[in-house]
Amino acid sequence: MTDEKYGAIFKMLRNAAKKEGDRLKKKKKYPVLYDLKGLIRSRGKTYRSLSEETGMSVDSLNNKLNGYSPIDSDDVEVLVRALEIRPDTENIIKFFLPNLLRNASNSDSD
Repeated sequence: MTDEKYGAIFKMLRNAAKKEGDRLKKKKKYPVLYDLKGLIRSRGKTYRSLSEETGMSVDSLNNKLNGYSPIDSDDVEVLVRALEIRPDTENIIKFFLPNLLRNASNSDSD
């Protein structure tokens, strides 16, 4: 085979691999919980230590905090306890429903 044919084959393989990689890439469907991630750091916890306290796997916790998986009310309850968050409406919205807070502040400015 000539170098030209090898080049064409490698180019085709690279393109196929890129398309497959794009197809498999995770897509964020939920808001990233930046304030909650900051609180975790400020409390000196890691995803691993929080995982052990909550019983969630590290991957599951990571996916929830980074917007790849939904966070449900059971998760909220477990995290509120583990992070010692005051369970009032303001904190729940701030840490777990940031889009709700953002949308409310945007409508206030209208």
